[in-house]
Amino acid sequence: CLLTITRDISQQYAVNEQLRKLSRAIEFSPASIFITDFEGNIEYVNPKYTEQTLYTLDEAIGTKPLIFQHWEVNDEKRIKMQEILLSGSEWMDEFLNKKKNGDTFWESVHISPIRNSEGAISHFIAISEDITEKHKYQELLIEAKEKAEQSDMLKSEFLAQMSHEIRTPVNVILNFTSLIKEELGNKAGKTFTEEVKIMGSAGLRIVRTIDLILNMSEIQTGTYKPVYKYFDIYEAILDNIYSEFYYMASEKQLKLNLIKNTDEGTVYADEYSVYQIFQNLLYNALKYTQEGKIDIIVDQSSKWLNVSIADTGIGISEEYIPNLFKPFTQEEQGYSRKYEGNGLGLALVKKYCTINNAEISVKSKKNEGSVFTVAFSLENTHKHEFKS
Repeated sequence: CLLTITRDISQQYAVNEQLRKLSRAIEFSPASIFITDFEGNIEYVNPKYTEQTLYTLDEAIGTKPLIFQHWEVNDEKRIKMQEILLSGSEWMDEFLNKKKNGDTFWESVHISPIRNSEGAISHFIAISEDITEKHKYQELLIEAKEKAEQSDMLKSEFLAQMSHEIRTPVNVILNFTSLIKEELGNKAGKTFTEEVKIMGSAGLRIVRTIDLILNMSEIQTGTYKPVYKYFDIYEAILDNIYSEFYYMASEKQLKLNLIKNTDEGTVYADEYSVYQIFQNLLYNALKYTQEGKIDIIVDQSSKWLNVSIADTGIGISEEYIPNLFKPFTQEEQGYSRKYEGNGLGLALVKKYCTINNAEISVKSKKNEGSVFTVAFSLENTHKHEFKS
């Protein structure tokens, strides 16, 4: 009689296979892994741990990991770490560790408690990664950032100094030019009067160029800080702009008109940059218009307050319009160009519109004139009005 007893061990085999996979995963892990008992004594380290710390398996077993001993982990941090782990939570941190040969390295450590079948914490598993190179890159980035900030500060100081050094003598020249013009009056000959006029115009051109460069520098370096508030665009901007340019328009025998198609004029914006927008647009309109008129037109739609500068000047070709707001560009290039300028005015206008959440558009035809329209959102104005 033969008695055969069989037992299904497929489940046990599956468990063993799973344990084998987990064991190999830990053995060949690219991260350093060690397991300690409840007291923090090492019971297991994987090959990456010995490679990272230079301690052999025999040297590591039974000892406490450097994370519990090294000077970088002070008593306060060590106590906090132990409290977190003993509460059953995970602990993560970055710190400077030391190898067997005394070399230091930065590592990122993640420690988790392991519970036994009864739910009590019996062991801890730690996974660490050498992040020394990462720290080097961070230090280089911080150093580069500090150098960039220092460079920006030096650039701003340089521009401010240059502004002062150039503005002061130019203003003296302009003042004396005006004085000479007033003193001589009609006594001077026509040629001399024209020369004085050219001298004054050249001085103003220098001052304008300095202003444009400084304003663009503030935008580029992020040092310009807009001050948003409510103001009436007529009283604060357009009436003043009209008065400022009326004499210049008259000298060129151009008609300058301020056309108000709406009484609505309140905007929520940065007053200085809005003034610069229309000062630059009107300056360009006067420069590129030889005959006819320039209209400052204000009208309103359901969502927008529109301010347009319309001229009867030389106009802009359709091909050039996409490049209109790029800095240091002009439709006519080279020393033989008819109109002076550095190509910064419209680039600044575009950036100032962005600062004020305004939209700018242009319609133009060559030899027929141009219309630049700046649209201020009434919804944005009312939104801030409601908040206040």
